[in-house]
Amino acid sequence: MSRTIVRTRTAVAVALLALTSLSGCAAGFNAATNRPYTPTNGAIASVGDIRVRSVVIVGNDNGSGQADLIAVLVNNGTTDDALTGITVEGADPVQVPGGSLNIPPQVTVPIGPDSTNRVLLEKLTATPGHLVKVTLAFRDAGIASLTVLVMTPAGLVSGG
Repeated sequence: MSRTIVRTRTAVAVALLALTSLSGCAAGFNAATNRPYTPTNGAIASVGDIRVRSVVIVGNDNGSGQADLIAVLVNNGTTDDALTGITVEGADPVQVPGGSLNIPPQVTVPIGPDSTNRVLLEKLTATPGHLVKVTLAFRDAGIASLTVLVMTPAGLVSGG
């Protein structure tokens, strides 16, 4: 065999070895791509059959202390559940729309200013950019606690 062929084969073998060993970086059972994460600014939580998704607080730049809680509730169970309580750190006591918000099975229930389920926060002390603790109590599923970002309406529309 000529030296050129040997060198070429050696170079190809080294390149393949390097490619296969380097492509395994961050692979395995604890790889970042195997862990659940929120690809948005909204927080997520799960409790029982209830999935809480895309939770953010949209406040005003002018410091009026009024803000909206935005969220999506999903019931993956086979029976109704209900949102019975909401607590937001640094805000006045929060009223659940209608006193209790029914969440039928296999249904998505939006909360926000554009839905019939608006949750208005009064005297919120946190301003945009801060994180606040939000606790949602469900009749059957239990309690979900989240750390939620306070955003401006412009930040929400622009994605950050």
